[in-house]
Amino acid sequence: MYQTLYTLADSLSGNAAVQETERSVSTGVNSVARFITVLFIFALVLAMTYFTTRFVGRAGQARMRSSNIEVLESVRNADGKLLELVRIGKKYAVIGVSRDSQDLICMLDEDDILPPQEGDEGKKDFSEIFKRFKSADRENP
Repeated sequence: MYQTLYTLADSLSGNAAVQETERSVSTGVNSVARFITVLFIFALVLAMTYFTTRFVGRAGQARMRSSNIEVLESVRNADGKLLELVRIGKKYAVIGVSRDSQDLICMLDEDDILPPQEGDEGKKDFSEIFKRFKSADRENP
């Protein structure tokens, strides 16, 4: 009802078109300002998440480096079951790890441990692997 009275009063005074234009411009400016504010807040939250994740990751790595326990190798032999070669101080152990337990399989001497082999097997480029599968696909239609 009040809106109708204001509209009637504006139309009688001749300023209705000017006031409507001013309202639409101010509404558009408010919408743009709100959008920019929301975009800025989103970017701020994203940046805070990124830096927090990096901080937590580095703190975990620093803790792992300073410990005397290091997992040298890990091999999955069944669903949820692993064999791990672990260095504990100056001793080496092979342990079996599952969801429910961790069992010592055997202790090893340093002489029993083979150094990791430096090969290109683990460093293949994806394009080479893709070409190999693509050529195998052509051979077996």
